[in-house]
Amino acid sequence: LHRADTIAHVFKNKYQDANLRCHVFDIIRHEAQTMVDEELSARMITLFNNYSSKSNDAIAFPSKKDTREADNLKDIERYAKEMMEIPTAEGVVIKDATSTYYIGTKKIKWKKFVDLDVMVLTKKKTKSGLYSYGLGVGPITEELDNLVEIKGDNYMNVGKALNTKVSVDIGDIIRV
Repeated sequence: LHRADTIAHVFKNKYQDANLRCHVFDIIRHEAQTMVDEELSARMITLFNNYSSKSNDAIAFPSKKDTREADNLKDIERYAKEMMEIPTAEGVVIKDATSTYYIGTKKIKWKKFVDLDVMVLTKKKTKSGLYSYGLGVGPITEELDNLVEIKGDNYMNVGKALNTKVSVDIGDIIRV
């Protein structure tokens, strides 16, 4: 599910057949011990030794197969590209192994990005004056469920663009 749809599922039970999966990246408490002052390398050992084997369809803990240590930027780039080749991978979280956990500070997260040219299928204006769009690809000639007809052609809904000041019209092609 797209992030907005996930939130709608969690708070409004909008997608009753959806199954969500949680991906754990770090730990700040283990049993009765706070881990915020421990270095990431120690926190990861705690995750590996106590939680990795408990991964299942609902929750994924870090394991040695999906965690890497890098000594330089070239290694980071190579490892990040390897991780992003995994079909279900959303991105790569990069942290300093010697860092402690500072609540509220940002870490580096690399995400896969690809520019796509898509058709605007729906348009909504929020109360705050921003725009959200349903986006599609096509035209699709096959008989599929949930196609949207625009200018006599059918398009497959592939996602959303949320909360932007940019106003475009239904039927416009935009790059996202």
